[in-house]
Amino acid sequence: MVVTGFVVAGATSAASPSAALSLTTDTHPLQRLVASRLGDGLTRPFRDTVLPRSSLQGQRFLSVDLPPGFWGGTYAASNGENVNLAVSDYYFQDSAAAQSIAEFFAVGLIHGPELAQLAVVVIEPLPAVQSNCGGNPNVLACYDPNNRIMFLPGEDPGAGIPLESIVAHEYGHHIAFHRVNTPWAAVDWGTKRWASYENICTRTLQRTAYPGDEGDHYTLNPGEAFADTYRVMNELRWGLSPGSIYWPIVDQSFFPDATAIQAVNQDVTAPWTANGTTRASGRFLKNGARRKAFPLQTPLDGVLGVGVRSSAGRYTVSLVSSGRQVAAGRGFSLTVVVVAALRSSSTVRVSRAATASTFLGPNAAPLDNHPKDLTVTRSAPSTPSPCASRAGGCRT
Repeated sequence: MVVTGFVVAGATSAASPSAALSLTTDTHPLQRLVASRLGDGLTRPFRDTVLPRSSLQGQRFLSVDLPPGFWGGTYAASNGENVNLAVSDYYFQDSAAAQSIAEFFAVGLIHGPELAQLAVVVIEPLPAVQSNCGGNPNVLACYDPNNRIMFLPGEDPGAGIPLESIVAHEYGHHIAFHRVNTPWAAVDWGTKRWASYENICTRTLQRTAYPGDEGDHYTLNPGEAFADTYRVMNELRWGLSPGSIYWPIVDQSFFPDATAIQAVNQDVTAPWTANGTTRASGRFLKNGARRKAFPLQTPLDGVLGVGVRSSAGRYTVSLVSSGRQVAAGRGFSLTVVVVAALRSSSTVRVSRAATASTFLGPNAAPLDNHPKDLTVTRSAPSTPSPCASRAGGCRT
């Protein structure tokens, strides 16, 4: 069913979809999308891009009405979800084909509520697609995250490259843009669980991953690797056998195993949204130990914040991994990027400060010698870190 209007970034058109036109020599058939084709026939690599800034072409679709030369509207899929679609007049106005596109997104792909924020724009074959996607002659589709628009061709761009596989990959970018991976941008680094499992932060430091690089390091861009893992997840859902996965788009080091697929599924259907906080308490006794260690349990990469509160006394906090101090806080607090190597074998160490002036004599106890109750709070605040930029490495 077609619902009156077209919605992009909150704007609703008052115009209903146009009536179907007769097929002439000036119009071409719009390809119908079929979910069961996912993974069927993909035998050649393809390339897309994520636009780094808001495109002028994309801004045309932010007005209330569709721009001249396009037809479409907001189409209701069989599950009740709406899909925003604009199609170039290059293609015959076929409401059934447009409805198949809505069904593919709403029913064929695993997704969340972010679908309502997407505008799908189908334009002429490759030259026009490439013009709207930054001019790269090798690009077959693109995603504009600033305008939340996906630019696609209206038919298979060539033998061995089903349009369905391109669409699934592109939607992976839309999902990532609507997921949180503090302190990194998920559209560049991948989503939280997947990026943690794939050690993206560590790989970035080692220069085996280049977040957000749509140029020379496209195949090592984890944003692209996440999108293609999302493609594979949907292909497996529709019957592709694991032994038939085709992986020619990004580097083989990102090839997804079952755990990577599961991480993507969780990030899509039950996304990580915020940092968690845990608390532990302890006491320093008179003439007792000056240090206490608290085991660290952080299943995901991100920013770890540690704070100490006490009724009296002065303390320092540090992070220890494999017996070695890897980060020291300033007084009562510590903020550090935690990656896999630290998550697996780390403790938070709280030390009681010792000051020479507190001693009265050779055998005297410190003046500040009563028991200390303290609380250690561990969380991952969304504080910017050196890993937050595309070009930055991961320093702990």
